[in-house]
Amino acid sequence: ESKSGTITGAVTTDSGAITTIDFSNGSNVKSLNLQGADNTITTISSNGSNNTLNLDTTRNGVSVGVTNAISGANSLTIALGGATDKKVELTLNNANGDSTLKALTLANASAVEENVLNLNTRKTTIADNLSIDSGKGMTINLADNTELASGIANSGNTIINFNGTTSSKLTGDISTDGSTKTTTFNIATGGNGVINGSITLSNSGANNATIGENGTLTLQGENNQLTSV
Repeated sequence: ESKSGTITGAVTTDSGAITTIDFSNGSNVKSLNLQGADNTITTISSNGSNNTLNLDTTRNGVSVGVTNAISGANSLTIALGGATDKKVELTLNNANGDSTLKALTLANASAVEENVLNLNTRKTTIADNLSIDSGKGMTINLADNTELASGIANSGNTIINFNGTTSSKLTGDISTDGSTKTTTFNIATGGNGVINGSITLSNSGANNATIGENGTLTLQGENNQLTSV
């Protein structure tokens, strides 16, 4: 039997307390909708198959901070539901290790600032390529000493901010496809960004890089196509 649920209010975690979302009981399809505006989760774990955490903007914008690593490499999809005037922000702090997800998806038509992924430390792996469809947008913020391991197929608009001064790293191939579709790489002032994968474009897509003063962008992919730097 498939199971699903909705939490309409905020989920908060006081100092010293633990809040866990656990999709690990059995292998049935399970989904949880978070609709509260401001949520703090200690741990998210998942096994079995086809479990989904929806950051649901039916009522309002949704912010979720996760303290510890997410364990869900083969089974957990997180769906960001950012929409017009309803921002979704997911922050992974990875306090006790690296995070793993099966997929990260965008549920609605959205501008680039309406779906935000913040990675604050360590490595986050997304098994399926991150796909930004036409009419959708996303911003990815990589703090110091962070790595996002995922390919990105962008047919919408995507901004990737490398904010680390030691190293912020993106591992995976990046493609931009379609007229007016843009992937933007921003290196902070004094920042150090690394892309370990090819950067390609097709059908008049654009890949633009902006490098702040004393910033460095290192390209390690075999084939790289940048529209502007």
